[in-house]
Amino acid sequence: MISAIEHLLPLALVLFFPLGMVDFIVLDRLVRLEYRNWRKEWQKDGRPHGYFFVPAESKSFGGLLVSLRSSRALRTVWIEWLFKTPEWMAKQDGARQLIWLHRCLVVTLWLPFLCLIVLAFHQ
Repeated sequence: MISAIEHLLPLALVLFFPLGMVDFIVLDRLVRLEYRNWRKEWQKDGRPHGYFFVPAESKSFGGLLVSLRSSRALRTVWIEWLFKTPEWMAKQDGARQLIWLHRCLVVTLWLPFLCLIVLAFHQ
C-alpha cells in the first residue's frame, strides 16, 4: 500500500501545479467578466479580485495592496461558485463554460489527494 502512495504522490503533485494555474486563469476570467459586465453583482459579491486581475476598487493603501475585503470575497465566491451558478453567470454563455471548467478543475485537482488520504488511512 505504501508503494502505491509513493508512486501516486509525485504524479498528483506534478498535475497539481499546472492545473492549479489553469484554474487561477479561469477564475480570473470569471471575475473579470463579472467586473466588466455585471458590476452591481460584483459589488454585491464583495468586490472580489482575481489571482492576476486586480481592479483598482479592490486595492487599498494607495493601490499597493489588495484589500482584505476583496481577498475574503475571492475566497467566498471561489467556494460559492462551486455549488451555485449565479444568475448573471447563467445568462452568459462564456461564463457558463468557464464555471463548468472551474468545477471540473477543482475536482481534478483535489480528487488525487483525497484518494491518497483514503489509501493512507486504509492501511
